[in-house]
Amino acid sequence: MIHQKSPKQSITGIVLSGGYSIRFQKENEPWRDKALMLFNGEVILQKTIRTLSNFCDKIIVMVKFEDRKSIYHSYIDKLSVDIKSKVIIAKDNNQFLCNGPTLGIVSSLDFIESAFAIVVPVDLPLLDERILTDLLSQLNSNSMVVPYWHNTGKIEPLVFAFKIKPVQALAKILSQIKRSRADDLHRAILNITFLALSSSKLEEIDNIFTSLNERSKAVELSKTKEFEAGDFFDLINSKIISEQVNNDLLNQVENFLLRYNFIKPLKEILSQIMELSKKLIQQKMFFIAGIFLFNFISKFTCKEMKSKKGIQIQLIELCLYSFRKEASQWHNSGIQFLELHTLSDAVAITKMFNLPSQKELEKEILKLKELLDLKKKKHDEYNLDTLLERNIPSFLDQAMKMIQESEKSFNEETPTFTTNFLWDHSIRVGKIAYKLALEEGVDPLVPTIAAILHDAGKFVLGKYHSDDVIEEEHSSTIAQKLLENSDLQKRDIEAIKTAINALYNEKLDCNINCKIVHDADRLEKLGPLGIANFFTKMTLRGVNLSNSILKNLSRELTYIAAAPKTLHTETGKQLAQTRSQKALLYFDELLEEFAFYDLGKFHVKEFEIEKDQKVTIVIPEKCQKCNGEFTIQLSKEMGIKCEKAKVEYSCTLCDQKYKTEFCLPLIYGKN
Repeated sequence: MIHQKSPKQSITGIVLSGGYSIRFQKENEPWRDKALMLFNGEVILQKTIRTLSNFCDKIIVMVKFEDRKSIYHSYIDKLSVDIKSKVIIAKDNNQFLCNGPTLGIVSSLDFIESAFAIVVPVDLPLLDERILTDLLSQLNSNSMVVPYWHNTGKIEPLVFAFKIKPVQALAKILSQIKRSRADDLHRAILNITFLALSSSKLEEIDNIFTSLNERSKAVELSKTKEFEAGDFFDLINSKIISEQVNNDLLNQVENFLLRYNFIKPLKEILSQIMELSKKLIQQKMFFIAGIFLFNFISKFTCKEMKSKKGIQIQLIELCLYSFRKEASQWHNSGIQFLELHTLSDAVAITKMFNLPSQKELEKEILKLKELLDLKKKKHDEYNLDTLLERNIPSFLDQAMKMIQESEKSFNEETPTFTTNFLWDHSIRVGKIAYKLALEEGVDPLVPTIAAILHDAGKFVLGKYHSDDVIEEEHSSTIAQKLLENSDLQKRDIEAIKTAINALYNEKLDCNINCKIVHDADRLEKLGPLGIANFFTKMTLRGVNLSNSILKNLSRELTYIAAAPKTLHTETGKQLAQTRSQKALLYFDELLEEFAFYDLGKFHVKEFEIEKDQKVTIVIPEKCQKCNGEFTIQLSKEMGIKCEKAKVEYSCTLCDQKYKTEFCLPLIYGKN
C-alpha cells in the first residue's frame, strides 16, 4: 500500500512507559528503566518522542509513578523546543480498577483533545514512522486499526491507531473492571481493521516490532540495516470487523458498574445482571457481556456454588457462552491471537468453579499456542511473598505472630487500647526494602528479612527500652532464634543480624544491606505515607491534633528537611527528595489552615544546633494561658541509641513551660 498521509485532523501520540521492565533487569545489578537506555547514541524515550513528533500535534507519555515524571522531564528538556513543547507526562489514574497497558491508555484519554490517536510502547527502538502513518490512514472508515500477521493470526496489541469518541465509551467500562490484558480494547470495539503486514518484508517487520524486554536485544537490533522502501502492509489480506455498537447499552453497563461494583450481588441484582448480559449478547457485544458477567460471578462464595442450581449457575453458563461466541468470532476472522485470550478467560471460569469443560478448553488453547508459536516468558515474578515462600516458608506468619505478641504484652503493661502498629510498620518497611534492593541491584532476601525484623526487639518483656539495651541488639537476638532452624544458610542469617545491629550504631559499619534497611525505615516516615504514620502514632499515644503540632511536629519537620542527606542509597535519596517536598508542603498548608480558622498560629524556624546539623522548631505565636511570647532553649544530650535535641519552651509573662526532645537525624557523610 502507498504510505498515505494520516487524517487531516489533529493527532495525539500516546507513549506507554508504565511497566516495571522486569525482564530487562540483570541479577545483582541496579534497576534500569529501559526507556532511558541508549540505542545507537540516542535515549529510547527521546527517539520515540521524536518519531511521533513528525506527525503528532501532542504527545502524552504515560508513567505509573510520580517519580518518573521529573526524571523523564530532564531528558525531554534536551529535545528541540518545537518537539518538547508537544510533550506532556501524565501518571496513570489509580482510581481506575484496570491494570497494565489498558490503565495507561484509559488514563491518557483525559488529556486528549484530538479526534485521532496513535498508541506505541516506549521500547520499540526501530519503530518506523511509515508504519504509524499507514495505521492512521485507515481510520477514515474504522474506529481502530491494528497491525496483523495474517499467516499466523497474531496482532501487535500495543501499536494501534484509534478514534477517540468510540473508544471513550468502552474505556469507561474497562476502567471499572479488574483486568490487565493489553488487547481488551481490541476485543471490545466492534469496528476494527486488522491491517495485514506484508509477507515480503517479514524480517524487517519482526525487527520493528521487537521490544527491548532483554538487554541483549539492544545489541542485536543495533546491527539492523536501514529499512528499504516498500509497503509494510497488505490491504488484500487485511481483516475488517464492522458491527454497530449500542451506546445506550454501554451507558447502562457503565452505570451499573458504578453503582454495584464491590456490592455483594443479591438475587435482585443478579436478575438485573442476567437481563443486561442477554441484551449485550443479542447485540453481539460478546466481550463486554463476558467480562461484565465475570466481574460479578467471581464474587460468588463456595457455599453459593455448591447447590449447583439457581441464578448463579445460569450466570456462569451465560458467561462461558459469551466467551465461546467471542472465540468463534475471532476464529472465523482468522485472529487466533484474540481467540486464544478469549478461551483463556473461559478457562479461568472453569478453574474457579471446577467445571468439567476445563480440559476441553485447555486442549484448544494448547493447539492455538502451538499455531501462534508463543513462547513462555522466562522470568521470575518480582514478588516479595514468592521470594520469602521459596526461601523461608512460613516466615511471615512466624514473624507476624512474634511481633504482634510483643506489642500485645506492651499494651498490657501500658493499657490504653489494643494496637497492631508494630507489625504494620514492620511489613511496610520490609516491602520498601524489597523495592530498594531491586533498584539498587542487590539480592533482596537479606535486606528484606532484616527490615521485617528490625523492630522485633522494641518491646522485649513488654517494656520499651527497659534494660538500657538498644532495641536493635534485641532484634538481632530474636532474628537468630527465629531463623536458626529455617532453611536459610548460616551466612544469610549472620548477614541479617549484621544489618540489624549496625542500623543506628555509628560505631559499626553499615553495609549495603544495612543501608537498604535504614533507608526503608526512613522512607516509611516520609511523604504521604509518613504523614499518615505521624498522625496514627499521635493517636495511639493519646495526643490530640493541637498537641501533636505543639510537641511533636518539630521532630517531624527536622527529619523531613534532613531526609535527603540522611539516606544512604541513591534510590533512597531520589525518593526522599520528592517525598520530603510533599510532606513539607502538606505541613505548611496545615499550619496555614490553623491560622486561617484562628485555631492557633505557629512560627517555624530553623536553628543550627551544631555545624552541618539543623533542627526545625515549631513555636507557638502566643501562650494560650496569658498571650505572652515563648522563648526556647536548645541543648543536646546522648540517649540510649542516639544523640538527642532537647527543646525547652518558656513563656515570658507566666510560668507556662513545656519540653520536647527527639533523636537528631544522622547526616550521612557529616564530619
